[in-house]
Amino acid sequence: MDINLIKSFIEKSDFDENIILNTDINTSLEKSIFNHIDEAINLIKKLDKFIDNQDFSNILKELSKKFLLIKDKKNVSFETKNIENCILKYSNTLSLNDEYKIPEENEEVLVAYLLYIIIKKIQRRFTMLSKNREIKLELMNYINKSRDFSHIVYKSLQEKVMIKYVLAAFLFTIGLAEVYAQDDLQSISEQIKAQMDIEKNLFFTQRIGLTQDQAADFWSLYNSYQKEETELRQKGEELIEKGSVDNLSDMQYQQILKNIMANDKKICELKENFLRKLDKILTPKQKILFCKATRDYRSLLLQKLRLPPRYGHSATK
Repeated sequence: MDINLIKSFIEKSDFDENIILNTDINTSLEKSIFNHIDEAINLIKKLDKFIDNQDFSNILKELSKKFLLIKDKKNVSFETKNIENCILKYSNTLSLNDEYKIPEENEEVLVAYLLYIIIKKIQRRFTMLSKNREIKLELMNYINKSRDFSHIVYKSLQEKVMIKYVLAAFLFTIGLAEVYAQDDLQSISEQIKAQMDIEKNLFFTQRIGLTQDQAADFWSLYNSYQKEETELRQKGEELIEKGSVDNLSDMQYQQILKNIMANDKKICELKENFLRKLDKILTPKQKILFCKATRDYRSLLLQKLRLPPRYGHSATK
């Protein structure tokens, strides 16, 4: 599939809101919807080879079948429970800002993004058609949820590619490109973590202005705090996952919720205790600089997770 053709189509598609003017606007809208449904079904077929998430795969197959029934004007139920559950499950883990931009030159991301904007066009056409023709509410709701779901799929694939890129970038940075084919992933991960720890230590030491005497005590306290905080946050994630299933009683859900709140309280108490202990190591100004460095370091990591332009391509064309 020609990536440049996809990108060219994307550039035009998201801004194409003009329906061909003829004597019957409803006929034009309906024809446009059916054409876009054909495009969506074809894109779902292309996307299938990239999807390794069973939740996504099942719902994409369902969408393809339902879209075909919509085109054939079949009277069918448009249940959205599966789609809504999937959206709820993954939306909290993804960055879902919807500002328009062409994705990077990666076929799976481009196909997913194109599917998303095509379904957005279907939704917009149905909204326009509903002004002149009665459209079932459950059908409109199904189309709206399908649009939201396709956005989740696009962002998920985009982040998957980001992770691959960041891992490759770290391997390249620390000279592990050749080692990667020989050593196991555990060894590589340890070396990447060691490199990141060195960079983090330098960042905080410079930002806070740690003296040699302060550094040893600070890092001993900070590393201990980080270890405990990570364990508590992992426990929190496990509790949330445990409570995300559908077959528990209200009493069981309530107990899990209490455990989540108790765990969050422990995280807050751990941080307060850590900051109090810092009084013996850092000056008040250095404590403020530490808080700022923590925020800035988090932003720096997020920037590194953005997909940069591919090698050999400029950022703007």
